Amino acid sequence: MGTFGIDGLASGLDTTTLINQLMQVEAIPQQQLKTTLRNQTSSVTAFQVVASRLKSAETAIAALTKDATWDAKTSTVTGTSLTATSGTSALAGKATIDVLSLATAARTRSTESHRLDATVTDGGPLTILNAKGVEVTVTPRSGSLADVIAAINDTPDTGLTAVAVRTGADTYTLQLQAKETGAGTPAAVTSGLTIAMDPTVAGVDAVYEVDGIRGTSASNTVADILPGVTVNLTGTGPSTVTVASDQAKTTAAVKAVVDAVNAALDEIATQTKNDPAATTRAPLSADTMVRSIGNDLLRAASDALGGRSAAEVGIQTTRTGRLVFDEAAFADAYARDPQATRAFIAPAATTVDGVSTPRDGLATRLTAVLERATNAESGTITSAVQGREQRSKDLQTAIDSWDRRLEVRRTILQRQFTGLEVALGKLQSQSSWLSGQLAGLQANLGNGS
Repeated sequence: MGTFGIDGLASGLDTTTLINQLMQVEAIPQQQLKTTLRNQTSSVTAFQVVASRLKSAETAIAALTKDATWDAKTSTVTGTSLTATSGTSALAGKATIDVLSLATAARTRSTESHRLDATVTDGGPLTILNAKGVEVTVTPRSGSLADVIAAINDTPDTGLTAVAVRTGADTYTLQLQAKETGAGTPAAVTSGLTIAMDPTVAGVDAVYEVDGIRGTSASNTVADILPGVTVNLTGTGPSTVTVASDQAKTTAAVKAVVDAVNAALDEIATQTKNDPAATTRAPLSADTMVRSIGNDLLRAASDALGGRSAAEVGIQTTRTGRLVFDEAAFADAYARDPQATRAFIAPAATTVDGVSTPRDGLATRLTAVLERATNAESGTITSAVQGREQRSKDLQTAIDSWDRRLEVRRTILQRQFTGLEVALGKLQSQSSWLSGQLAGLQANLGNGS
């Protein structure tokens, strides 16, 4: 609790202001600690932003090193009878696929219409023989048409879908359809129903010809109709499928790495900028370690590899410390020798006895620089952040300690100034008493004469 004080009752001084001014002087060391703490916090934030940009570059590089990035294929379809997708194992080439018929599912429906609440079972469960030749028991909540439809759809492994098809103001037919297309897929309830059903319309397989060679499929989705190519048959008639390397995907992946590295370099330049004319300094302006990361990235991107320069595959460094990606130069190098281009930029790792070993390449070198900086345990930025966070905790502890010290000091000053006012008050009272006594004495002396 602070000491109660009365400003200047005896002295006429503004003691509160005097105490506040003295406390400002006393608090100078604490203010210096707070300034240091703000700088520490600012540098930690700057390190974390730089680390985030470096991590983004690592992610882009990881995508670039995947086989799917370099082996990607694209399928172009001329015609309207199908769509096509290609996997990485697809072979470049062209083929004409003539769809003669689509696969259909078996179906049947009741010969008469009924209300949804009409009873359509014999009171017991239904039996369905599914496509695997297994009898499945379906137990409706009641024998009504609505409950039969719900039970069939809710029972697993029936292989059927049941629907009510409206035929009148309040009447419906029961329609059953196999969930899978193709020949041999049943669509019937073998026992339990008391209503007549039309003969089942059998499902049929899709029929197609690939450059004159006939094939069939129980599904309208046909995998590996060409090596690595899956088609979805949507109609009848001929369509031409052309499979080629998806160079656009590969180019985009290389560009993504260049853009991510540039973003990291730009962030490093911003956080370490040292401009003597600036009113405020960048948080990491004195940090040579972060600058060295930028220099290492540029060196990794520009150093020759196997007697070749990165410029040959479209990647160059500028005088301003950034990378430039020449898509035309990359496309030309990739068209001339795809394997050599990949080997320079992102070579596939070698695997011996199940152990994968990275091979030297642009991506490998960049990854090594990034890993040294951002490794969760030993990264240089990671260590720097941890050190500054611990320093911040120590500073905060010291600041809190000063809060208590300053509180005690203010209490002492308040007591001292209060004591001064009390002492002055007593002196003034004594002075007044003495003045009164002297005045009385003088008056008495004057009367006696």
